[in-house]
Amino acid sequence: MEVNKLHPLFAAELVGADVARADDTLVELVEDLMREHAVLCIRGQGHIDDEQHLAFARAFGPLELPGNKPHNGGRVAFGLYDVSNLGPDGEIISPDSPRARISKGNELFHADSSFNDLPSKWSMLRGVIVTPEGGQTETIDMRAVYDALPQHLKDRVEGRTARHNYFHSRRKAG
Repeated sequence: MEVNKLHPLFAAELVGADVARADDTLVELVEDLMREHAVLCIRGQGHIDDEQHLAFARAFGPLELPGNKPHNGGRVAFGLYDVSNLGPDGEIISPDSPRARISKGNELFHADSSFNDLPSKWSMLRGVIVTPEGGQTETIDMRAVYDALPQHLKDRVEGRTARHNYFHSRRKAG
């Protein structure tokens, strides 16, 4: 396996791993790389299915599950969140549909589950069908952001907390 840095401050890629055959060594390596880089792209996983992806995710702790019914009409396995622009029939949904309008909130700054009392440890994104151009996923490491703040701003935010309102970004996106 090979690890390559993707950014000077955070993010790396892991090449040559097979998450379908994840053992304790791979799980420990991923834990270490996430601690160091905060974002990890595990390349070459086009062969895994929903259940293998879920099994790999469970190796890192309990999952935050969607409601009590399959997400988006069951197009993906229960336990996965379908954040695509496809409907239950696999066709692209109308940009005017309620689902597309709610998803527009993700075009603003988006942090998975930060509105929960206990935020998720990580988010795992698996691209099944990826556009050949556009569709970039941008990531940040809030540890690096904080480290880069001038001391007067660190002093100003010391001891404070932030509250994420899920509906605020949805309203801002229309």
